[in-house]
Amino acid sequence: MKSYIAALIIDYFALTDEEEKEKFFISLNRYQNNYHYIFLYFLHSKIKSIGNRYYWDKYHFISQNILTKSLNIAPKKIAICFFGILRGAWKENLQEIIDVMAKPLNADCFLFSWDEYQEWPSLTGGHNWVKRLLTPNFLNVAPKEIQLKESLAKYMPLTYEKLNYEYNIKINLDDFNAFIKSNPNIKRYELENQESFGENIGCSKLHYSQNRTFKVMEAYEHQVKSLYDIVIMSRVDIKPYPVDYRKITNIRHDEITEYYTTWGSGRTCFAGYREAVKNYTSLYENLDQLKNNKFIFNWADPHEIAYKYITLLGYRITEPITSDQIHHTTASTGFCVPDVSEEVILDCKNLEINNILTKDIVYKIIDFFKLIKANYPQPSNEARHIDRYCQKQKIKIDKIIKIGDNTSTNLTAKFRIKNQLSCKLGQAIIDNSKSLLSYIKMPFILSYIKDTHQKEQKIYQEKIKNNPSLKLPPLETYPDYKEAIKCKNHLSYKLGEALINADKSKFKLGYLWLWFKCKQITKEHKNCKINDK
Repeated sequence: MKSYIAALIIDYFALTDEEEKEKFFISLNRYQNNYHYIFLYFLHSKIKSIGNRYYWDKYHFISQNILTKSLNIAPKKIAICFFGILRGAWKENLQEIIDVMAKPLNADCFLFSWDEYQEWPSLTGGHNWVKRLLTPNFLNVAPKEIQLKESLAKYMPLTYEKLNYEYNIKINLDDFNAFIKSNPNIKRYELENQESFGENIGCSKLHYSQNRTFKVMEAYEHQVKSLYDIVIMSRVDIKPYPVDYRKITNIRHDEITEYYTTWGSGRTCFAGYREAVKNYTSLYENLDQLKNNKFIFNWADPHEIAYKYITLLGYRITEPITSDQIHHTTASTGFCVPDVSEEVILDCKNLEINNILTKDIVYKIIDFFKLIKANYPQPSNEARHIDRYCQKQKIKIDKIIKIGDNTSTNLTAKFRIKNQLSCKLGQAIIDNSKSLLSYIKMPFILSYIKDTHQKEQKIYQEKIKNNPSLKLPPLETYPDYKEAIKCKNHLSYKLGEALINADKSKFKLGYLWLWFKCKQITKEHKNCKINDK
């Protein structure tokens, strides 16, 4: 009962005006206001109770604010640690963050990034790639059928694959150093060779960048023999807004200001007292141990692992006071979009031939990508390509190899033979020989299959040129090779082979008797099946 009354009293005076609040929370005379210390003694005696501890903390937090206002205490030293890869118009974006966030706070800045910046960042995270990457006017004209990454991959697989490449180019160090000199707020920085990091599995590069930029700040602290009070961690490509000094100095030592969403926290822009931020950024150093924790289901998900790591450390996530706006940023105005004209034609031909989308929508998609090409430059010829999609696929394949799963279709000779052009064409001939309409569409479908297959082969050759370890082994080395060879006796394979031979014939005269050749192959195949019985 006494604890309940004490809680009511604290809540009451917490809502009163400043004069009444000061009289209750601050003892002005030890002897005349002895009730103040008696009350505190009572709260402290019940501190083992969770409820009483909360009100003990609340009492002292309000008292702290009152005392802080009355004393001439030096302003808190604030550091802003920038991390992550530089993108697009990176100089303009970073300058905007410094002008809007750092200068008003008189904050010192530190930077960790890579020796490359992204002319095009791939389709990145999030769902709506148009909103995430392009200027606002494109959202109004983008067909809704392809605005989401999942939809783009479904309807436009070739276009999706090419757009999901990162285009990275080396930073001009003279240009970079000139930018640093023009910004005295930046006290120390570090650029690391990106290729030396290896594969970016999950968000390991993100956690690594956060950890490294804090250490860059620590090195400067050691140099000047002084520590910062509060540290803000910020991506280098956000759209900033001003930070309220009063709010940031009112952060408690057991709090981290972080965005919290329906899928967790870890939106990569946060702030807190130095010790709290240091502990939070140690996530990368403990990543191997966290991977094996049974309560972390997807360690590669930055939102899940960030929330659970903060909880593990005993910090509270409180409302954010810094920006994490990644849409329509200054950086994104400097993107160079890969030329996907060829891929769009092939994808749209497939959509139209198979009646997947209406002609009206297909034409809108074509016009949309023409508009992008007209308004954005293309990446430089010397840009280094990184296929994010294939990186993920390679990770999956590596895992399959490690557990010895030879039954995976991606690792069988049978799958590879069925994926050959002859099998694809032959199956299309069979599937489109059942009606007059199908016969009419067949040439277009066969042309699309051929073009798509050649495109896939070109991409494969580029990949193994850049990384020879991705080259597939000879078919003879697969355990199911003898069984797979039987696929060459299938009707689909033989029909496709006949079509390829006709196309290769001199002056393409083989097409004159192709129909008769297919009839003969079909008849022989039926006879073989009868004899086998």
